[in-house]
Parts: sequence; C-alpha cells; structure tokens
Amino acid sequence: MMLLKVLRKISLFVAFFCATNYAYAQDPNYIYYFNVQLESVAKEYASITGKGYRMDNSVLVDYYRIEDIKMILTIEYTDSTLKVDNGIFQSYHNNGLFENNGSFINGKENGLWMKYDSLGRTLDSINYVMGKMLTYMKQTFHKDGYLVALENCDSIAGTLSVINYDSLGSISRTYIFSTPNKGIATYYENGSIRTEPLTTQARKEAEYPGGPNGWKRFLEKNVSAMYLLDKGAPAGYYQAIIKFIVNEDGTLSDFEGETDLGYGLENELISKMKNGVKWIPSTMFGKKVKAYRRQPITMFVPKDY
Repeated sequence: MMLLKVLRKISLFVAFFCATNYAYAQDPNYIYYFNVQLESVAKEYASITGKGYRMDNSVLVDYYRIEDIKMILTIEYTDSTLKVDNGIFQSYHNNGLFENNGSFINGKENGLWMKYDSLGRTLDSINYVMGKMLTYMKQTFHKDGYLVALENCDSIAGTLSVINYDSLGSISRTYIFSTPNKGIATYYENGSIRTEPLTTQARKEAEYPGGPNGWKRFLEKNVSAMYLLDKGAPAGYYQAIIKFIVNEDGTLSDFEGETDLGYGLENELISKMKNGVKWIPSTMFGKKVKAYRRQPITMFVPKDY
C-alpha cells in the first residue's frame, strides 16, 4: 500500500512536470509588462515582464525581473486577462529557492500553502479550503539562525499554541489556548516558572505612528528618490526590504537589510529609521511584546528627470 501511494505521487509529479515543460518548450502565447507593484504598464516603463502560456483550461504566466532576467513568480489564471488566479502560485527568492508555494481555485486559496525563507527553512504552513484558513504552523528565526518561536493554530477548534525559545534553544515562554478566550501563559525565568491567565487571542502588528500615511510622510521627508538620483541610479522601481525588531517600548533594534539594491540604499534607510521616532509596539494576547517587522520600501526613479 505504501509503495502504491509513492508511485501515485511520482506519477502526479511527472504529469505536472511534463505538462509544464510542454508549455515552456513553446514560445509564449502572451507577453505582459508590469511595474514593481505588478500593475500593467507600457513596455518602456516596465521593470517586470510576464510570459504567458496557454494550458488546457488556463493561462500560466512566468514573471521575470527585466534588469537581471530572474524569474520571481509563476501564477496560473483562468484566462489571458489575468483577473482570476486559478491554479498554481509560486514565488521565488533571489537565489532561486521557493518563497511561496500554493494554489488557487477561482481566486481563493485552496489546499496547502507553504512559505520559506531564502535558506529553504519553512516559515509558514497553512491549510485553506476555498479561502478559509483551517490550520497553520508558523516558525520565526533569529537573524543568527536559531528558532525564536513556533506557533500552531486550529481555527475550527479555536486552539492556539505559541512557544518562544531563547538563543540556547530552551523554552522561555508559552501561550496555550484551549478555546478562543481561555488560555494560560507560562514564563520560564531564572530557574522559576510563572503563569497567568489569558482571555483573548487578539494580536496586532507593530506600526509607525499615524499608520501607513504617517510612514509615507516619514519616507517623503527622509529618503526620497532624490537619494537614488544623487547616487547615479538608473530609472526604474526599487524595493528595499528592511527587517528589524520593535521592542515593547517602541524602540527599534536588530536592523537587517534583506535586499542589497546597491547605492547604499539599505544602510541609508536603516540610518534614518534609527534616528526616527518610536513605533507603536505589537500587542499579543492583550500585552505589549517585542516583535520582528519586515518593512518593504518602494521608490521610483523616473527616466526623464
């Protein structure tokens, strides 16, 4: 029975591999042009191109960055208008490894979705049924490589567990919910154990004061496209990603540039953020907590400036 299951999985993989490579063996049926936000633009303003292939009942599109011809996305749609995702969805890190891998049915996530970091480690594993999340597992890693947190949730049963680890791999605290409004926190501190009841699973991510509009004003005031122009950057879209920690008091620490676009952009952004105001800290289960934040920052350098 086990051998039969393995053979079935191999057969399914071979069928998908052959169907996909049959499409790639042909010239694309459609060519698309996009900006960095994947908005359709004229060819001369594009930073991303899409190559579309007609499948039996869908259109498969591979997205490439024009500057380095690296594939960043593969998405299957119902037709050439690209309005409805229907089939595979895959995104890739700069090194070619998977970033996200899942599938859609009529625009809704369905089945198992996986998210990985650039080292190939699993970050998220989520089960969907027609856009509704049923269960998920999430892992968070410190920039030095060790596991910081492991989270499991069953949205149907209302259960949730979060386990935090220190740099030695020992459990530092746990949050365990048996129902949506009944849980217990356990803290392991200096050889002692302390517990307290929890009454809510509510959580909120850290944010810049004033929300998205406040963050936009901060960028316009401190780091504009003029910085890139002064450094001689060519026209195009630039999206830097900065990872950092927002501490319980709103201060920022542990900055890391996930991208390296050149021109010292990531270091300039980090410098401005270090000298900026405090953020509104993340809250978890009714309490302020230290949390990682991954902040994308997009800039556009026009051709005729």
